[in-house]
Amino acid sequence: MSSALLAGIPLSEIPTAPNLDGSPPNFDDPESLATTITATLSVFATLATLSVATRFYTNTTTKRGLGLDDWLSLCALVLQLVSVGIVLSVRDMFRHAWNTPASAYDSAFAKKTYAVGLLYGPAIFFARTAILVLQLRVFECKKWFRRLSYGLIALIAIVNWSSIPVWSVLCAPRLGGAWDLELLIECVPLSYYSVVVAAMGTFFDIVMLILPQPIIWSLNLSLKRKVGLALTFMIGVIATIASALNIYYRIMGIDSVDVTWDMGNSLITVFVEAYVIIIVGCVPALATLWKGTSTEPALPISMRSLFYSTRRGRPRSGGYSKQDPEQRNHETSQARSSGQYDMTDSYKSVVGCDERNFV
Repeated sequence: MSSALLAGIPLSEIPTAPNLDGSPPNFDDPESLATTITATLSVFATLATLSVATRFYTNTTTKRGLGLDDWLSLCALVLQLVSVGIVLSVRDMFRHAWNTPASAYDSAFAKKTYAVGLLYGPAIFFARTAILVLQLRVFECKKWFRRLSYGLIALIAIVNWSSIPVWSVLCAPRLGGAWDLELLIECVPLSYYSVVVAAMGTFFDIVMLILPQPIIWSLNLSLKRKVGLALTFMIGVIATIASALNIYYRIMGIDSVDVTWDMGNSLITVFVEAYVIIIVGCVPALATLWKGTSTEPALPISMRSLFYSTRRGRPRSGGYSKQDPEQRNHETSQARSSGQYDMTDSYKSVVGCDERNFV
């Protein structure tokens, strides 16, 4: 590129990288990830927004009210929506590097890249912590679960919030410096940091999936009911898959000449992971709304039977109360009509934490 610059060729005519097959650059109508990114991010942003809105509506109309986990999910959603807006404003950048002119790496792109980097850490922290806080409310009577959850929250905070100083040191100009292509080149060491953060994110997602499982499988429930309850906490496996793909694309991008294309693929997995985590945290509220407005089965029978536990009488052996099904249905209907039906309380009753029997 330096020889081209010495020859006086404008940056708008210089490709970011040479084409691997030797073909000339295509700046006019190149293959691009713009449509894929726009469609994917728009769909997941809409689903997450609807989920959080439903969560707030449901929890403000039941006895539970709004809790810390609700506000954390809202913070995560707002930061993600801002990030999506920024990414969509530069979506045309996500083409093959040999079809991207060097002039595209201007000050606006550098600033937007920096902004997305700053927002990602806090957004994913709020999303993960919202789920852990929700699980803490369900399994709060288990001392070992509380300790592990608080430790995990602290570790997530350290890893995710570290993005702010790291991005500021590596990808922001010094006082009086310029937001330009040279600054973006200085950001290259951030690729290694990003791989570490992505790997830690996958670790966090796996631990969050596994954490409730020992309690669930120790309950005095039938196998079908255990499987049903376990599956409600395993929906986040989609986020784990997206997180693993994120690691792959970040590693590919370290030594790749096709930086812009790999960056686009990585961003898709990053946002899908974050939005799925937000949606997973809203599942209990979505189930509460469904059960409160419909007389039809919302879930398979093995799952439905879990949600009809009541607060009358303590479940035996920390498990499911052997109350008459007809009476359970009657009390659940009364709770719905009075606006007191909350799926979270049903979870707590199932695991034996509804009477604060801490162990």
